[in-house]
Amino acid sequence: MHIDSFIERLTTRRLLQLRPFDPSGGEGSGTGGHPYNPPVGKSTIQGSPGLLTSTGGLIGTNFALLMPVFDIKFQKTYLAFIDSSDFNTEDDCFYTFRQEDVMINRKVSVHLLVVTYREIAKATFTIGVQVFMAETNSFKISSKEVKIDKPLDKKAIFPSGSLKTKKIPISVIAGERPQVFISRKADSGALAITRVMMVGKADEKDLM
Repeated sequence: MHIDSFIERLTTRRLLQLRPFDPSGGEGSGTGGHPYNPPVGKSTIQGSPGLLTSTGGLIGTNFALLMPVFDIKFQKTYLAFIDSSDFNTEDDCFYTFRQEDVMINRKVSVHLLVVTYREIAKATFTIGVQVFMAETNSFKISSKEVKIDKPLDKKAIFPSGSLKTKKIPISVIAGERPQVFISRKADSGALAITRVMMVGKADEKDLM
């Protein structure tokens, strides 16, 4: 084969055509028939997948996620089903936030938690703070049960879907590395917390 002919074959471009699959016998199904005609007026994209990007794409909350999960305790692998549109849980849950290192060996006292959440449904949960006690090499907690319910104002829309804030007083707790935690019972309501802020003070003692 001549070298020019070989190069020409390598650089030849082929036209790629994407056609929708029609199981009823339209073009692209391999059984002949007329080209596929997408339904018009039955969806916001008029039956054309090419308009997905211009309409903002698909709504993520309409889909479910399958994710492989490995259980360290039982050494088994599971396939977890995650519904992105459901903020409720069918099992008891426990969440922890990061530990706040104010300064080494400095005690912090916390008496108030400011919780920002999205109002999406009625919910009940327990929120609290855990601190480390260096003297006894142990941990101490202070918590309180919180309920998200309809407001007393009957004209108010519930759930509003907007961000709300709750100030939750707790029994004063003092120690090192304060850490916020949330505990929930199974089917205790849909909950979406976006931010938690601890309110308190740190002592003025020397570091060491």
